[in-house]
Amino acid sequence: MTSAEVVAVGTEILLGSLVDTNTAWLSRRLAASGIAVHRHTAVGDDSARLVAALSEAAARADLVLSTGGLGPTFDDISNEALGQAVGREMVEYPEARRHVERTFRRFTGREPPPSAYKQALFPEGSDLIANPLGTAMGALLELEGVLFATLPGVPAEMQRMFEETLEPVIGERSEGLIVSVVLKFAGISEEELGEEIGDLLGSSDPALAPLVGPGEVGRGEVHIRLTIRASTREVANEKIEPVAEELTRRLGGYYLGTKRG
Repeated sequence: MTSAEVVAVGTEILLGSLVDTNTAWLSRRLAASGIAVHRHTAVGDDSARLVAALSEAAARADLVLSTGGLGPTFDDISNEALGQAVGREMVEYPEARRHVERTFRRFTGREPPPSAYKQALFPEGSDLIANPLGTAMGALLELEGVLFATLPGVPAEMQRMFEETLEPVIGERSEGLIVSVVLKFAGISEEELGEEIGDLLGSSDPALAPLVGPGEVGRGEVHIRLTIRASTREVANEKIEPVAEELTRRLGGYYLGTKRG
């Protein structure tokens, strides 16, 4: 497993009323596990569009994660969309039904309403992702070499579920890790920096990417990100360090410092 895509679900994200922090968090954690995230997608609460987004992502990536859309209301459609995307019927999981009942009682002291049991429906053949902080469990489903996972949109729930269930699964299947280092410079424009290091920008081991930092053009910061996939952090650093040293040799008069991911 080497590649992933993240699909953030929710019309509120597209309207700008909710900032999607989940995708950035997942991308950092996936990189630390050696998984390169190739695309971020945001989709509203529309079944046809979400089915298409999941299907298209599966054609490109080994791992497809969705966040949001696991609740009990009519517009929570992520698990149903996954079922349609993979051609599986929705079935009720007794374990998930019991989880809804226990969690709802614990939080409210009341019995869950009938609508809450929508959260016990999953595509047939799914493994469940436990949610110790909420009523909505997630689905983990593999089909034709692609692993799908649905996670809730509540950041605390999503992060806990990823760390406890999904991250160990990914760790068993991934190949090494991805390490990024950012070198910061100031007092030089992106164009001028490119002239100084143009012969290095085609490198892929590590890959180099100039980034515009804060401040005015030519006076503010310009960053260079070095990224590499390696079996261990030590191996990654062995390959990054000579390139970083060459960059600071050429651009030493503008060098501010290094940020390690």
